[in-house]
Amino acid sequence: MFNLLLMFSLLLPTVLLRHAARAAELHGVMDQGFLNLSWETPDAKLEEAPKPAGPWQTVIATGSPYRLHPSASITNGGRFYRLKMPPLGKKWLTVAAVTMQSKTNTEANLQTFFSHMERAASNRVDLIVFPEVALQGCPGWREDDAKPSVQEMAYIHQTAETLPGQSTSNVVAKAKELNLFVVFGMTEKDAAGRLYNANVFLGPDGVIGKHRKTFFVGNDSLIWSSGSGYGVLDSPLGKIGLMICAEMALEYPGPALAGQGAELLVTSSA
Repeated sequence: MFNLLLMFSLLLPTVLLRHAARAAELHGVMDQGFLNLSWETPDAKLEEAPKPAGPWQTVIATGSPYRLHPSASITNGGRFYRLKMPPLGKKWLTVAAVTMQSKTNTEANLQTFFSHMERAASNRVDLIVFPEVALQGCPGWREDDAKPSVQEMAYIHQTAETLPGQSTSNVVAKAKELNLFVVFGMTEKDAAGRLYNANVFLGPDGVIGKHRKTFFVGNDSLIWSSGSGYGVLDSPLGKIGLMICAEMALEYPGPALAGQGAELLVTSSA
């Protein structure tokens, strides 16, 4: 791993370091009062700090070039920039977390999925995560134990899908087109007609696995059947552990999944 540092002043910025074994350079050019930082190494990540010793933080930018007005940093005493590379043989994992208001219309929600997936792909995201029950929305849920209405339960039953099913097939096709991995929430139904609050993990080659919500809050138990525990899913991104909503606050699931070798824990919540 190596770093390239750059500090700009009122003059043109200057590249300070260059690594010979894994050549990469951070270039800076002033243009109409803006500083344009560019680099040609796709795996590099741009970081910023007030001092060479840090603290360093990733700049909210998806790649080269990065354009900023230098006046803000100059008034703060200057800023340092560096490119940070992943360890040899590894790559950075870029994750997008989506906040969306689902409608009581699965086709409309799928179109929202696709829009966010396209945006994520354009930003070189590897994994995009949608909320709990994002496919159908969460009508009928309450923070107390109030029973959902007949109409709400009818919608939940009518829109529940098998897994895999039509909607997951559509998302897989989009994931293949964009080379993305996706986690999203849905109401799943099994062969016996039981309903589950499920998280689906899929990628360009199909559904990788799922997790059914096991720890219930509010009136969950009046809508869905309980899952049967927690497991780690092997994937091209590594070993992934899935949780839903309040399960991330429990003492058991996280450590249990880590004990099973999970390298990344992904939680969807409504």
